[in-house]
Amino acid sequence: FWLAVSMSIVGLWWAGFSLFTFKHLKKRAGPDFPTNANIVCLGWKQAWESLCMVCTNRPLLLFMVAYFLWSDALATLQNAAILVLDEVSSKDSSVIFSSILAVIAGFIGLLIVIKVQ
Repeated sequence: FWLAVSMSIVGLWWAGFSLFTFKHLKKRAGPDFPTNANIVCLGWKQAWESLCMVCTNRPLLLFMVAYFLWSDALATLQNAAILVLDEVSSKDSSVIFSSILAVIAGFIGLLIVIKVQ
């Protein structure tokens, strides 16, 4: 029941903000969409061109690889920590509190790393 309620609230949230955004969004700047292009193929073509551009710029490529590895490691660590906490503790509130505390600690660590650099 609670899963259905929370998913309904999320759906209403996204629908509300999407309608507000689409109503007040200005026409995009830039060239018009090509008349003979498929929207899916154009997106993949632009993504491929961006990937080729990243591959030609070595520092950017190294940054992107390092960022993806770091992001995956952080997500894996947080997910594993939640699983371990779920087995160790019996209360759902302690798991939720520990998850929120981990995110806050990560943010504080990020601020410290920025100051150190």
